[in-house]
Amino acid sequence: MKKILLAICCFWALTSSAAMDVSALLPDARMTGRGEFRYFGWLIYDATLYAPQGQYRPGQPFALTLRYHRQISRQQLADSSIEEITRLYPQKYHRERLATWRERLLQALPDVRPGDQLTGVYEPEKGCRFFNQQQLISRIDDPELARAFFDIWLSPATRDPPLRQQLLGSRTP
Repeated sequence: MKKILLAICCFWALTSSAAMDVSALLPDARMTGRGEFRYFGWLIYDATLYAPQGQYRPGQPFALTLRYHRQISRQQLADSSIEEITRLYPQKYHRERLATWRERLLQALPDVRPGDQLTGVYEPEKGCRFFNQQQLISRIDDPELARAFFDIWLSPATRDPPLRQQLLGSRTP
């Protein structure tokens, strides 16, 4: 029992609190990389990617944590997510599916304020779970939506290739 407690304490000390809270969903989670997203020079959020053994592998579980520096409404988060999915996959998804996904994201995501921390955990073939300030707030049982959502940051066609490289550990921030 003491060894288990020691392992948990060491894990907590080495990772952020968001990674700690998702450890049951993501065994041996370690940071793969981190970076910042800026829009016209304004810092919007810090992003950190966690994966088993610190190695991101497409199609495998991972967690993405965003710590916000700006206030953003859930509507803005959902709308910009659907806009980015549409940009990444312009011919793949029908308008009706995107509208359904927007509604699901509106239900799943909260309004955020500076200092808020959202963590999304990707669960292959299941979907994803969202945590806000270390509390589970929602689950999306749609693997296709989950994959498209996280592709906003992790697809080679992302809007911010330097951030993707930092998250994947390819480049130091």
